[in-house]
Amino acid sequence: KHLEGQLSTQEKAASDKEQDLKARLETVTDQAQSTQKNLMKKLAEESREATMAEDSLKTRLSHQEQQASKRESSLQARLAHSEQTANKTEQGLLQRLAREERQARNQEAH
Repeated sequence: KHLEGQLSTQEKAASDKEQDLKARLETVTDQAQSTQKNLMKKLAEESREATMAEDSLKTRLSHQEQQASKRESSLQARLAHSEQTANKTEQGLLQRLAREERQARNQEAH
């Protein structure tokens, strides 16, 4: 009877230990799931923020590219106009030089 009592006490202790371990496992599992859920929320939020930042940068880059293209077009138009003006000026100067040379030759001839 003494051994049966001792065995019964050990079985009760083992059962209590098993219940305690199950409870601790459940607590740890719940904590892990809660942590995972929070990390997933945080990751989703950071992903959204990164996407918004990327979209903002793409918009800014596109705007800057448009502005650069407009400036380039404007500069090309100004350059073309300057070249036309320079050509006209050069033609005018050549014509004037030719006239003055003719006049000089005519004066020498007379």
